[in-house]
Amino acid sequence: MKGLRWTAAAIVALAGCFFLLPERGLSVAAAENVCPPYRHAVNVRFKMLTPDPIYNHRLNIGGIKNLFLTRGRSISAAHERALGVTYSEVVFYLEGNTRIVPRSGGYCVYLETIGAEFGWKRMEVHIAREFPRGTCEYNAVLDHENQHVSIIRRALNDHAPRLRAELERELSRQQPLFTRNPQTAADAAVADLYGRMEGVVDRFQQMQAPRHAAIDSTKNYGAINDLCPNWEVHMNGEE
Repeated sequence: MKGLRWTAAAIVALAGCFFLLPERGLSVAAAENVCPPYRHAVNVRFKMLTPDPIYNHRLNIGGIKNLFLTRGRSISAAHERALGVTYSEVVFYLEGNTRIVPRSGGYCVYLETIGAEFGWKRMEVHIAREFPRGTCEYNAVLDHENQHVSIIRRALNDHAPRLRAELERELSRQQPLFTRNPQTAADAAVADLYGRMEGVVDRFQQMQAPRHAAIDSTKNYGAINDLCPNWEVHMNGEE
């Protein structure tokens, strides 16, 4: 039986993490008494999600400020007049196939295959439209935002192997689950595993935070400002 896909999502640096909770009704304790242990390892299919960023030049500076607010993040002093922003919708998917065996007035549930996907579902890079493409100012903002893109890519490359190793460790300790409702058994088995993995997105976020902060410093913003002469001209709509 195939379990439904369980998903965690977060907006990197712009929102919190959301986890689905496992269903009730499965019992590991009962399974220890009536269900034979696993005889073979659970097969894992693991995929990293890394679609190319979408570059957006439609929002003005005010629109970028509103984007922070609509994504659920308060605006810090450093971002009060943000000229660009990068955000990515990070996802962690789990789905699985199970084997269900009738046993002692109920059913023993065994995971057979787990499919996992981790990465970003969507990444958007916004550059304020006050800066025409090809200008020094546009290129300076673009370069800064692409540094954020690189940070996210590196963090994913660093964290994905750890995530897979943690998933495989959890599955190596997997015990059969006992249920009296075979209709929801597959979903509940995957949800139970998901509940044991729920800290993964938090750790991914924590890994990135200091890297983003290092380039979102007052000193670095000052250096970017010094690269080009016409920031105020463009922001004031002058030509």
